Amino acid sequence: MTEALNNPSSSAPIPILPTNGDFIAFWINPSATLSEYTVNLTEKPELSEISSRKYPGYIHSLDEGLVFDETETPLTYNVQWIRPGTPIGYQKQEFLPRMCQPIAPNTDHPTGRAALPVSKSLPWPNCYQYSIHGVLKVKLWARRTDEIPPYQVDVGDMARGQIFMSKDGVEFDVALNARGGQLVEVDPEKLSTELPVSLMAAYEDDEPVMVVDYTFDLESVKEVSDISQFFRDALKVQELGKELKKNAIEAAQRADAEAYESLGVANRVAEYSKSKPQKSLARRTTGEAKKKFNRLLKRVRRSDFFIIRIFLPSSSKNTKEKSST
Repeated sequence: MTEALNNPSSSAPIPILPTNGDFIAFWINPSATLSEYTVNLTEKPELSEISSRKYPGYIHSLDEGLVFDETETPLTYNVQWIRPGTPIGYQKQEFLPRMCQPIAPNTDHPTGRAALPVSKSLPWPNCYQYSIHGVLKVKLWARRTDEIPPYQVDVGDMARGQIFMSKDGVEFDVALNARGGQLVEVDPEKLSTELPVSLMAAYEDDEPVMVVDYTFDLESVKEVSDISQFFRDALKVQELGKELKKNAIEAAQRADAEAYESLGVANRVAEYSKSKPQKSLARRTTGEAKKKFNRLLKRVRRSDFFIIRIFLPSSSKNTKEKSST
């Protein structure tokens, strides 16, 4: 108790990370993404290659709200990814090169827009966050750790950056709607800063959401890769998931059919063995009942005949006497 009073920080709870503004380097975890199926990475080397590519970004928001403890399943986070250079691939369309914000230590911007301050200068030059299609939805594990992320964005600076991006978004939507809502994409093989709209849309419209591993060590990323590769890899994992799901459904259907067939044979044998003597017993019982009824009916008929023969003549004689009188 005394120790806690003398050192208040000793009793402080260990925080749950990551949280808004924390920079991370993340990479796709195909096995965790497809955890409901058995995926052997050794049999699919392309998946191992996917998990080797890292991408930098910072936590923009958490879909589930506040997190108070570690979770057994990954949570859905929105990550603002980092791009190399301004969006020059769309300089003749609605997405203009100025629709971005430089990230410190980079300060270069077409209109002189203020850079996004970071607690520590990023290890790469020429980094930007884009105003349009700049947030990526992924799943990752919240963990309790006393590790302090070395790269962080202040919440107030994040809010000011969001104001910039919101204004750019309104201008983008107005210009796009004026041209009929069609966005012409640039060949991704020619421009590394191409905006992967169709790739991103295909990823977000399908399932599952990528589960990613992450680290706060940004120095582990040698260079800022084009985010288009993330979406290409994600689509491969989603296609594999569809294939595995189809195989699982077909295997389950075959197992159900085999089980039903085995059960049907067993039931037919049981029904035959049980129903045959029961039907024979029923037939014997019914036959005996019919015989008893016929014997009783014959007996009743004979009695009626006997009664008629005895009483009918006397009745006739009395009738004649009454008529003669």
